[in-house]
Amino acid sequence: MSTHPSKLSGALILAFALAGARCGDSQSVTADSGVACTAPTYRWNESTNAAGPSRCTSDCQCDGARRCDTDGNCDGTARDCLAPSWSWDESTNDGGPNRCDDACQCDGARTCSAAGVCQGTAR
Repeated sequence: MSTHPSKLSGALILAFALAGARCGDSQSVTADSGVACTAPTYRWNESTNAAGPSRCTSDCQCDGARRCDTDGNCDGTARDCLAPSWSWDESTNDGGPNRCDDACQCDGARTCSAAGVCQGTAR
């Protein structure tokens, strides 16, 4: 059985991604949004990690500027989306300007309403 080279290379890339780089090795890896995994604005829901909440195999499984430590735990500072100093360009949200999935997609101390709209006072 012959495997097309592009399918094989895609499988190798997927295997590498699933294996995950450990502790800082994933600094060059980016999320689908293009934000570096170790950037303070990187978004990841740690509760969905296969190993359990805040358990990780790479930096990309940790929220904000948190990193995956040698014990497989997310360590460091997550995003503080509810701080008045939180800076976010709401016009870039996937659902459209001022539309949101969570407070981290709203500027300043604004929150995301149940209807998915940023509400409150921006910076």
